[in-house]
Amino acid sequence: MKDVLNNQNMGIKDDFFLKGGYSIKSIQLIQKLREEGIELRVNDILNFSTAEELAMLPSVVSVMN
Repeated sequence: MKDVLNNQNMGIKDDFFLKGGYSIKSIQLIQKLREEGIELRVNDILNFSTAEELAMLPSVVSVMN
């Protein structure tokens, strides 16, 4: 999220959309995560807009283990 939003001060509890994210940025975020082997959908970011929430999704947890 930090790189996509060009905001190095973002924390895990900061909301993607409140920090300047929008639909195109969410697609960019998904692409960056895909490069790391994490598969998410735009809908995931719409419903879970903090890094903390996204980290709890099964598709992320399975990659991290």
